[in-house]
Amino acid sequence: METKDFSFIILEALVSETGAFQLLRGYESTTAPSAFRRSEKNGDLVISLIGSNSEVLDSLMPEIKYPKGCTTAATRPGTALVNAAIPLHKQASIIRMEHKGNIIFESKINDVKPALPNVQLSTKDEVAIVSVGNDTNQEKFWIGALLKDGRMLRPAAAFKNGAFYVALNQLAGLVEARIVLEKTQDFRTSQFTSEPIKLPASEITGLIVEPLNGSKWPFGCRGSLIATIFDNNGKRMEWKKDQIIWRINGEKTKINKQLTPWFADKAGQHTIQLVLMDNEKEVKILDEVEIKVLPPSVEQLEYFKLLKQVRPEIEVPLYEAAKTQK
Repeated sequence: METKDFSFIILEALVSETGAFQLLRGYESTTAPSAFRRSEKNGDLVISLIGSNSEVLDSLMPEIKYPKGCTTAATRPGTALVNAAIPLHKQASIIRMEHKGNIIFESKINDVKPALPNVQLSTKDEVAIVSVGNDTNQEKFWIGALLKDGRMLRPAAAFKNGAFYVALNQLAGLVEARIVLEKTQDFRTSQFTSEPIKLPASEITGLIVEPLNGSKWPFGCRGSLIATIFDNNGKRMEWKKDQIIWRINGEKTKINKQLTPWFADKAGQHTIQLVLMDNEKEVKILDEVEIKVLPPSVEQLEYFKLLKQVRPEIEVPLYEAAKTQK
């Protein structure tokens, strides 16, 4: 089999049970996941590469999984995502898709890769600026970030005045990445890959899960302080006891656990804060909730008093506090 530089045409598309078709992306790549290359023996969809003499050079029947329960008789036929990869033959000039024998898509394949513009890369304020000069047809371009572990991510990128502005803060905490710019025209793709660029550090954020803001606690009721921390992209972070403390009513506590029991010995409003520390200095308040502890009930007061009388040797921490809150 003779291919153009041993590359593949990668297709990402939507197809319905009735044959409605939408191409999401069609490009050239030197690698392709094995699942994309899998071909069914019998399938509704056939992808073919056609030569200059109208001969079929290669074909593929990708697996299609429609949503369960959809049928062609339904009011809305099911639509499935198609991911497929077919080797790009040197003689191929047309790519064609057929659904149950009907041609639903056909396009030419360029003989050569498109010329890349003079790409210039710079960074400013957690944004990578990828300039493509006068090549303003942004629909031909695709931009991503290649991580050290081989993963390719797609941070948000806006196109303005001949340049892509890539939001690096969405990659915070991933150390470094290479910006990848691809230009595709008629299923042939050229690629620019930058040198590694440094990514922003993760910013710790937090959430108090329990107690809920505005909740009411019975006097003397033991509850829980529960929190979680994550970075500015929502990725869960490891809880470090020397970094996080709980502060209650403006006073620092010795509580530095993610989950701990706690009760209030005073009725009224209480402010509970999750605080980020650095060398025992406050960096910022990660989250804050207000709770209301209800006054002790008559029954609680009687119970504390009776317990103190019967077992005077037992300390009842809430007894003295309850006496002052009748």
